[in-house]
Amino acid sequence: MTESDEETLANYGDDVAGLAAAIASIRDPIETVRAQRHWTTQNSSGYNDFQPADLQKVLEALRSLTNAFPITATHGEISEDAPVRFDVDALPDCIREVAMATGGQALNNVEPLINRIQINLGDSGLKPVIATDGAESLTKWLSAFLGPSEDFPESVAILDLSLIPSDVVHIAVAVIARLVFEALQRHINATGQALPTVLVLEEAHNFVRRDTDAGANAQATDLCRQAFERIAREGRKFGLGLLLASQRPSELSPTVLAQCNSFLLHRIVNDVDQNLVRRLVPDALGGLLGELPTLPSQQAILLGWAVPTPVLLKVRDLPKAQRPRSHDPKFWDTWLGTAGSVPNWADIATSWENVSPDATG
Repeated sequence: MTESDEETLANYGDDVAGLAAAIASIRDPIETVRAQRHWTTQNSSGYNDFQPADLQKVLEALRSLTNAFPITATHGEISEDAPVRFDVDALPDCIREVAMATGGQALNNVEPLINRIQINLGDSGLKPVIATDGAESLTKWLSAFLGPSEDFPESVAILDLSLIPSDVVHIAVAVIARLVFEALQRHINATGQALPTVLVLEEAHNFVRRDTDAGANAQATDLCRQAFERIAREGRKFGLGLLLASQRPSELSPTVLAQCNSFLLHRIVNDVDQNLVRRLVPDALGGLLGELPTLPSQQAILLGWAVPTPVLLKVRDLPKAQRPRSHDPKFWDTWLGTAGSVPNWADIATSWENVSPDATG
């Protein structure tokens, strides 16, 4: 046994010698099963199909080992939230070593997989996701985004996901929603007190869609919608509220809309969206909702539990630095050169490629 093997075994308890002996004791029955199905010829080798009885022998041998040295006794429950960490950069070499030890055509069969893994490991865009070096701890993440704490006294956290690729943004949003929801569940179970929190979801129709996309991202879109549907149904008892902002309410999940108790309605022109809003509010408000297509900017109708009676209100003016960048683009003036500025594509490309300015010369 090498020194590296002893260090690995030490992670599973103090009885390293006992664990090593237990592993050695199950090696013979497993090797017997393997040898019975292995065949060789002058030019090749391989295995005949393993029978259920063969696999049962292997399972019994492995079960005897895990019963004697249960992993959960030293590592706790293993799950997606509490994984056993490993050096991901060593993964290609580990796969290659296993394939070489297996023999036959195993190495040729896994070589394309190894190449794909190496390509992904070298992708600078995936590096922050894959690499564990410098990864932020869960404690720090919760303090920063759910605070307030001594290090993060602010009570508002803004996550800008506008530049996240569309093929992964739904997964990212679903994971964030699940983390927030479960963190508040665990907080109330540990302290007996809720931590009032509100999740605000901009462009909600992109993440809480009525219908699942039929494309390649259908599963991710469905998971994202399910995460927010659960928050809408169960979040209140854990102190978690949900605020959805959308220009297309007709595309939102009916399950989520059914849990909304207050509405702030700005100008709505689309007939489908208008009809949906009318179905969500009492019939007596039909006359007031008739004003929706003609509402001026900064004016809205507030109704629901937030106010005793529906009211027409005006959103106050914000300082210029705090206003959203939602003004209409000046196409003609920009084309004539009387407005705007010449874009610095070098800086944009450098930021896009995540390359430091010094490296570009």
